Amino acid sequence: AWAKEKKGYDWEKVIWSDECYIYLDDSNGQVFVTRRADEEYEEDCLIPTFKQSSLRVMVWACIMKGKKGPLVVLEYPGGKGGGMNAAQYRDQVLGPVMMPFLEEMESERGKVEFQQDGAPSHTAKSTLKWLKERHIPIFPHPPSSPDVNPIEPVW
Repeated sequence: AWAKEKKGYDWEKVIWSDECYIYLDDSNGQVFVTRRADEEYEEDCLIPTFKQSSLRVMVWACIMKGKKGPLVVLEYPGGKGGGMNAAQYRDQVLGPVMMPFLEEMESERGKVEFQQDGAPSHTAKSTLKWLKERHIPIFPHPPSSPDVNPIEPVW
């Protein structure tokens, strides 16, 4: 239904955004080894594990059709589950990074829309109020649908 509603949409006027963690020590748990059944415990088929947590940084980025937006390394958010709260999102992303990019794109393309997923910091009342006060239209993103965000393959 969402895709049918968007048929013929002017995709050049949507800023697509997302955050992700980048693991600095290659220990995000996604390690694949090709081996035969009898090689299960051979040293070159094993990867040591450690009890300490992985080294990672959170980044935010945005793109538009034919244009890479800024990529910013976020200060350690430390929120519930390691995510960022609404104030951190506004202070580290929306104000200093997204707004200048949006203004630049509007000078080139006319009025644009801003897409963000349903993360709590994005949907917080204070965030939505901040965006509304600045007359930034939000592009409606279907819930639990990262597959429709073209920035996902960038990660």
